Amino acid sequence: MVLDVSFLLEREVGVRRLGVWILGWALVGACGDDDASPTDGGANDGAAICVTDEDCDDGVFCNGDELCLPRNPAADARGCLVEDGPPCPADRCVESEARCQADCTNPDADGDGDRSIACGGGDCDDFDRSRSSLLSEICDPGNVDEDCDETTFGDRDDDSDD
Repeated sequence: MVLDVSFLLEREVGVRRLGVWILGWALVGACGDDDASPTDGGANDGAAICVTDEDCDDGVFCNGDELCLPRNPAADARGCLVEDGPPCPADRCVESEARCQADCTNPDADGDGDRSIACGGGDCDDFDRSRSSLLSEICDPGNVDEDCDETTFGDRDDDSDD
């Protein structure tokens, strides 16, 4: 006598297919909405999480540049972080002009004989001795402004066509 068990195999295959189908729908249902706004899951004081650095800019020069770094543990509740702190010491920061006053205790830092522009001289780069208003412009392949004169910077020949 031969026992026909093929119906059991068909039933087992059907159950497996049903299980795979249910698992597939469960995975699809578990997927999040890609259009949802990002959140950090932490405490929030009600402020929106930043997306760009401009979202963090407080408009104050003397406290430094703010960056949008929401994943940085040092960032505030909006995800903002001050980059490197103030741009200069508080006693030299001029908020109304968004600039730092020059420290003229050493007005010729590179020792080329020309004071920095900020200290009343003509040296446009007081950390590079090869750039000074006392020097002549050189036609060089790097287009360096040796004489600190913007009208001659980059001119490689007399007719100014490079």
